[in-house]
Formats: sequence, C-alpha cells, structure tokens
Amino acid sequence: MEENELWDYIILWGKAQNPELPEKISNWTANEFNILKKTIDEFIPHIRFYEIPSDDFCFNIMPYGSMICNDLYQDLSRYHLVSNWQPKFNSLKSRRINLNLSNIPIDSKLINGEQAALISSWIQGNNESKISKKYSKANLEFQLLARGSRDGFTGASFHKMCDNKGPTITIIKLKGEPSILGGYNPINWEINKHGNYEKTSDSFIFSLDKEITLSRVQNYDNAIFQNKNGPNFNDLTLRGTFNSTNGVYYAKYIYDQKIHAKGYFIADEYEVFSIITRKKKIIKSL
Repeated sequence: MEENELWDYIILWGKAQNPELPEKISNWTANEFNILKKTIDEFIPHIRFYEIPSDDFCFNIMPYGSMICNDLYQDLSRYHLVSNWQPKFNSLKSRRINLNLSNIPIDSKLINGEQAALISSWIQGNNESKISKKYSKANLEFQLLARGSRDGFTGASFHKMCDNKGPTITIIKLKGEPSILGGYNPINWEINKHGNYEKTSDSFIFSLDKEITLSRVQNYDNAIFQNKNGPNFNDLTLRGTFNSTNGVYYAKYIYDQKIHAKGYFIADEYEVFSIITRKKKIIKSL
C-alpha cells in the first residue's frame, strides 16, 4: 500500500470515530480539526510523507496541514515546491523494497525501463536529460500497441493498431546506427483526418543516443500531421514502408532542438506505446 493510500484510510477511520464532524472539511472549524487530530495523532508519525506524490500532497495532505507538526509541514511544503530541496525530517525507512522509482516496466525491444521513466518525466514537464525527485514518482504506464517486426512496417498496419488510442509514444531504431529516435503525440492518431495538421503545445520528439536530446514543439499549429502513412511529427516522419529506403525522414523545422542529422533513413524496428495514466484516489469529502 502506498503512503497516500495509508493516509486516506487513516483519515477515513478518524472521521468514522467522530460522526459528528461535517462531511466537507471546507466547513470545519479549528476545533473540529483538533478533534480529528487527537483521534489519529498516534498514527501521524508513522506516515512517510516524503514518499507521497506532489499532487496527492496538494489535494489530500494540505487540507489537513494544521494537524501536522508545523516544522514538518513547512519542510514538506518546501520539498514539494522547491527543486532539489533536502528534507530535514525524512528519517523513516521506506516501506518500499528494491523499488527503483526511475524505472518503468515496458514491453520493448528498443528501450529499457530507465529510458521509459525518462520519457515519462518529459510527458510530465521535465526538460532535463535526467529525472529529478519531482518527476520520479510517475503514474504513467506504457502499453505496446504496434511493433514493426510483429505487425508490419506500413501506414495501414500502424493505423489499424494505433488510431484513436489517445496519447502515444513512437520509438524508432534506425538501421546501421545506434540512434533511437522518437516522438510523443498527446492526441489521437486518426487516418480519417488525412491531410490535416493538429494543434498541440505538448508534443515533443527526442533522440536517445550517447547524448540525449529532447526537442519540444514551437509551432503549435503544425505539431502533428495526420496522414495515411505512419506517425508524422512534422520534423520526424515514418512513410511508405518504414523498413525500406526513405522509410524515415528527419529535418528540423518546428521543434526547438536538432535531434539528428537531416536525411532519409531506414527503420530497423519501430514501436508505438499507448500512454495510460493510472487513476489516483482523492478523498471525496474534499
């Protein structure tokens, strides 16, 4: 059980012991917070607050901040708001055993779990080539939709497997070189929109070479191009038969960083993953 879930159950249990408390805490008085605090006070020191993700801290912990020791609460707030803040009260040993927060399970022949975690952090807003604590607790899953060696290297097979699946990551291994290129599309791929550009500010392309390069879209209006071929990020495209001559094309146009030399290439392999956000529990009374 995660620490945020444990906190939720303690809060619900404490409220159950005091049925006179109003349902919505926005209506509570200082005395009513004190009643709940006295009920659950013995459990609070055993919560690993520093392991709770920032969004859960905001929605599930902050409303009860008056029940937490002031020094601890102030340090927790700084931990979640200030980059590289070193916690002062993080003395409890983690309940996690051999859990690498910078590793996401992924069914891929092209990238490993650490690279998947890095891509996940980019989706969350990270702009660096490594993962800071702010992005280490990812709640994203990578679900394989298409693989060239399994499903084919054509636009038809791509659209059959990947259309209308929501946000996706495309990974491309170029033939004859170690380069891994890819792109993130936060919207649907849709063959029935053939010939149209899609507007988004959240797409990006990248290179996982010796030097990792992240390139975010600058021209939002033309970020994604819908067509009958493969995934098209404007700068980076899969076309025709991807694993044949001219199957991959790259040139820097509307994304901010150059990720590879300009030219036509052959895809040795490609994979597309659906990006699924795991649902998080939020206390209904908030």
